[in-house]
Formats: sequence, C-alpha cells, structure tokens
Amino acid sequence: MFLAEGDKSKSDDKMSDVEAKAKCEEIEKEEREVKDIDVEIEGLQQKRQLKVLHITSLRLELTMNGRIGPPMPVIEKKRKRMRK
Repeated sequence: MFLAEGDKSKSDDKMSDVEAKAKCEEIEKEEREVKDIDVEIEGLQQKRQLKVLHITSLRLELTMNGRIGPPMPVIEKKRKRMRK
C-alpha cells in the first residue's frame, strides 16, 4: 500500500513537471508579448512627441511671421485708435 501511494506521487510529479513546463512557456510567451507591446508604445510615444514638436515649431514660425494672432481688421482698428 505504501508503494502504491509512492508510485502515484511520482506520476503526479511527472505530470506536474509537464504542466510546469507548459505554464513556464506560456508565461515566457506572455512576457515577450508584453515587451513587444512596450516597445510599440514607446515608438508611438516618440512619434507623438515629434508631432508635438513639429506643431509647436509650426506655431512659432507662424507667430513670428504674424500669421497667428488677432484678425487683421482688429489690428487695424487698434492702430487707428492709437493714431487719434
């Protein structure tokens, strides 16, 4: 009776080893997927930062050229008021 229980525990150990290997492979696969997603997110964040920088530089350029600001009629009204 003692041997039968011992044999059963050995077979359970083998089964648990197989299950453990499968579980380990599954965890490693998920970790690789998470790393891939992290790399993709980092790339998207860098693209977003570049877009923000580009938009900021365009706004600065337009501001320096006088294209962003109050509409021209408003500026002319202010100039007329200042002349009077």
